[in-house]
Amino acid sequence: MKKQVFYMIMNSLYKMNYRQYTNYIKKKILNTSWFKEAVRNKKIKIIYLEKNSSNKYLNIQFIIKDFISYKRAALLNVNLKNITIYNIRTLLKEVQHKFIKTNNSLDLKLITRVELVKIYKKRFNIDNKPRYLDLSLLSKILSHYTFNMKKKNYYLVSLLPSKTYLISIYIRDIISKNPIISDSQISNELEKNFQINCTRRQVCYIRIKYLIATYLKRDKISYKYNEKYFTQIYHLTKAIISKIVPNSSGIYELIANNQTVYIGSSKNLKSRLYNYSVQNGHTDTINSFMQKNLMYIRFIKTAMYKKYEKIFLDDFIYFTGKLPILNKQRVLNV
Repeated sequence: MKKQVFYMIMNSLYKMNYRQYTNYIKKKILNTSWFKEAVRNKKIKIIYLEKNSSNKYLNIQFIIKDFISYKRAALLNVNLKNITIYNIRTLLKEVQHKFIKTNNSLDLKLITRVELVKIYKKRFNIDNKPRYLDLSLLSKILSHYTFNMKKKNYYLVSLLPSKTYLISIYIRDIISKNPIISDSQISNELEKNFQINCTRRQVCYIRIKYLIATYLKRDKISYKYNEKYFTQIYHLTKAIISKIVPNSSGIYELIANNQTVYIGSSKNLKSRLYNYSVQNGHTDTINSFMQKNLMYIRFIKTAMYKKYEKIFLDDFIYFTGKLPILNKQRVLNV
């Protein structure tokens, strides 16, 4: 096999996200006169690593024939970057195939970045020489590029979780079966059920880091203590929203499947809730609940809506150990 010369890609090329990288390929290569002329003269041919992929520009490979130019390096750089991303994505899908199939976090396998680099170099090589990959390069790829699971795109980094994050998932699973279990008992269960050696002190550290409540508070895992402040629960419809006094400020709680899914606030409750009723919610998940007629609402009118949004979110975290599933971050300052 003829030895191929590969070029190290510029660091800036790896820092590009998908949109930036797409623009780079279009402007610097595909739409240029020199490239179009080379294609017409059959000096360059485009093939794709993966058919029917939504990531078209990440699958491009340039087959170069008798094309001697300084532009050749740019083409080879794109080839090398794309094949590297493709190989990493393929490898991670193989390692985490069970999780991708079930979407159950308990099925995630623990593999470190160092281990992945070693496997990559052993698995993918040219003329018995390993392809280049280091931790810095891997981190950029994991952070900027995605894989598809159940018609949604997720960043590759989600397939390579940290050890502490995985242990937090195992701890939540253990607690779900026995809410009043102590940290020492959790340590024993981790070793028994997941073959993980984790001391009581380490369990405590991970609990605090991932907002998991102590056993003394878990018997109170409920948001009912705040019910006295809320209105009754209403089906979220335009008819209900029309009864709210215009320009009323306050906090509100979205409820679906009998659980709090979102806590928010607004200086104009009527306007904010109306947006949900016409499928302009913050996320596709909220819109999905609305379309299925599964969303309910309750609220509190208050001029200090930002302050109380923080209080209620902090209290929710205090008792449940986590944010409502559709809240992306807690309110840090008011």
